Amino acid sequence: MADEVMKDQIVSTEQSLIYLKGASSRELLLEACRRNNTDLLSTVLSDFKSTDELANFLNTATDALGCGALHIGAQYGAYEVLDMLLDQEGVEIDGVERREGDTCLHKAVRYVNSLTKDEWEEGQAIVDILIDAGCDPRYVAQV
Repeated sequence: MADEVMKDQIVSTEQSLIYLKGASSRELLLEACRRNNTDLLSTVLSDFKSTDELANFLNTATDALGCGALHIGAQYGAYEVLDMLLDQEGVEIDGVERREGDTCLHKAVRYVNSLTKDEWEEGQAIVDILIDAGCDPRYVAQV
C-alpha cells in the first residue's frame, strides 16, 4: 500500500514537471496557488533578487480573469501557499479582481461556503489567516 502511494506521488510529480516545463514565472506562481504547492512557489520566489521586484511581480501577476495569487490561493483553500505569500514584504492583500470585484477574503469566504459542514474548520483557517494579515472584512465588492 505504501509503495502505491509513493508511486502515485512520483507519477504526479513527473506529470507536473512535464506540464510545467517552459511555463512563465506567472504561470508557475498561479499553478502553485491552485495546487497548494509550496515547493513550486519557493522556486518561483527564489528567482527574484529584490523585495521590490518580488512584490511588484506578486501584485501584478494575474490570470485571464484578473485574479492574483492571493485570490487563487484563497479560492482553492491553499493555506500553506497563502502563508508563504503573506510573509512577502509589500504584498497587496486587498487587491480586487476584475470579474466580480472580489478581494482574496471574498474568495476565501466563497471557498468555505462550498465546503461541507465537516470541513468548515479547515476553511475557517483560510479566512483567519487573511484577516490576521490585515484583509479588510468591511470591503464590499463593486461589480
